Amino acid sequence: MSDNQQVDNALTRSRCWCGLEDARAGAMRHGDDMTGWQIIGAAMVGYLLLLARSAWKQGEFLQFLRSLAIVALLIGSVAGVVAAAIALDSP
Repeated sequence: MSDNQQVDNALTRSRCWCGLEDARAGAMRHGDDMTGWQIIGAAMVGYLLLLARSAWKQGEFLQFLRSLAIVALLIGSVAGVVAAAIALDSP
């Protein structure tokens, strides 16, 4: 196998991992493989669960939930503003 083919294969594998292999067609060909976004989401959920467990042990679970709700509202607000800007800007 030539060096160019090895580089092409490595690039294809990295694009497959990120879910970008066939982005123009909007289809994933790997079925059960996790995409990069799914791995990031799973890591975030795991981190939040560990953080919740720590807050529970320290007796600060209600404060954790309140903080989590505030962050969710802020992210939702930003997403809403972006969605509105896109909707108003599209023809």
